Amino acid sequence: MRVQLFLVGGAFLVALVLVLFILRLRLRTPRAGQALVITGSRRRVAFARTLVLPVVERAETLDISTRVLVIEPDAKELLITKDNQRLTYRATFNIGVNRTAQDVLRVADALGCERASDPATIEALFRPKLVSGLRLAAHRMTHQDLQDSRDAFQDEVMMEIGRDLNGFVLEDLVVDRIAPADSSTAGPFR
Repeated sequence: MRVQLFLVGGAFLVALVLVLFILRLRLRTPRAGQALVITGSRRRVAFARTLVLPVVERAETLDISTRVLVIEPDAKELLITKDNQRLTYRATFNIGVNRTAQDVLRVADALGCERASDPATIEALFRPKLVSGLRLAAHRMTHQDLQDSRDAFQDEVMMEIGRDLNGFVLEDLVVDRIAPADSSTAGPFR
């Protein structure tokens, strides 16, 4: 009787250790600047350590850190001011995924976790909108206005683009160079 009790207790202890070991392996911790998108019976987002149930749930990592997009225009992306000056520029945008579960899920649904973490995809997705915002804001100002009040121009661009970009957020913008376009590199007027 004691031997059977000892064997049953030992088997229970081994099974308990095995279950705890398997659960420990399924404990996932996202790194800083990442979120876990967990799919299964219900979708959820985790920014800290969480248990992903084996077989029932699947977890993907989404990069939510800030990305730097630098735009130096080609001939068709030049700024045209209110006084019809053609300008070249250098603009640096900081874009990240808004750190809320709803916005992380919006990004994951729209792009998928892998594509949303790819810098080339982010640039292809946002470059046209960012250039358009720069061009629309510049069209309302003269060349001298752009040179004298760069902060006002940046604020105009931020208002034109908007901060919320379908789960992504425009955190900051710096226009660090505005200069007249060289006629030899400017290309045809567009």
